[in-house]
Amino acid sequence: MRNQWRAYLALAAMCIIWGTTYLAMRVGIMHVPPFLFLGIRQVVAGGLLCLFFLGSGHRFPAWKDLKIHLLAGILMIGIGNGLVGWGEQHVTSGIAALICSMMPIWLILFNVFFMGNTERVNGKMALGILLGFGGLVLIFSDGLQDLVNPAYASGMIGIVVATLSWAGGTLLLKKQKPVIKPVFAAGIQLLSGGVFMLIISPFSDNYGGMEFTGEAVYALLYLIVFGSIVSYGSFTYALEKLPASTVSMYAYINPLVALFAGWLLLDEVLSRHILFAGLLTIGGIYLVTAGRRRKKPALSPAPVPGPRERQASATQ
Repeated sequence: MRNQWRAYLALAAMCIIWGTTYLAMRVGIMHVPPFLFLGIRQVVAGGLLCLFFLGSGHRFPAWKDLKIHLLAGILMIGIGNGLVGWGEQHVTSGIAALICSMMPIWLILFNVFFMGNTERVNGKMALGILLGFGGLVLIFSDGLQDLVNPAYASGMIGIVVATLSWAGGTLLLKKQKPVIKPVFAAGIQLLSGGVFMLIISPFSDNYGGMEFTGEAVYALLYLIVFGSIVSYGSFTYALEKLPASTVSMYAYINPLVALFAGWLLLDEVLSRHILFAGLLTIGGIYLVTAGRRRKKPALSPAPVPGPRERQASATQ
């Protein structure tokens, strides 16, 4: 029972913190290019976690297990979190969070089409998937006039690709039997994803006008301590201790936090279209989650937006 309460506290922390990471990322990338900014964040956070466990007498797992965590880190952190940050150069943090909230739906579809049909879709889940896609279409249609701008269009598409990459990494981890502590595993994934982003940075980032302002440094520290170490560690701990359907609650809390934070602190516009799209998407995720609770599938994925990193979230 004590571990159960710890898991729920970890889930609550993750829900709130990951919602704010979209805002912190947007603040940071206003001053420092996204892959460099987020790569530093994840390398420092992942390195600190790994050093802590190695200093406590733990050892890296054997290569056959380690390579799974390295690959998951590249998919979820390097590509997932990196593309969310890259996309936030062109779209608001609230829209990024709403797109990332589609994660549970991508996981269901991945299960159906690529994982041997281990997920049987019932009527409630099907309706949830349709609502979720309806919300995604509404998000795109709200900025229809902006889609002629290649930067805006590529930002939106990049965040969608980020959620797909995060979903793939999540399914990869769910097939992996735990061999090390979940927070140690989180450190390995953060470190591998961060190194990947630093490798990508010279080929993608524009260093012109880069400046580590006070705002950028504060955003970086917040993302390292809370966005990566606390929330990503909380995610992996909750995912190990709680049902995936319970952990998926973060997917419809994060975007609400992100929308409110962006409106309150960055004056991001909340149009009626975006608010309605948020309701559709969150309602769809709720129906998908509720439909999955009626049975115990062979493979039980849990969402993530990020690009939270692990905001994905991005999320994240």
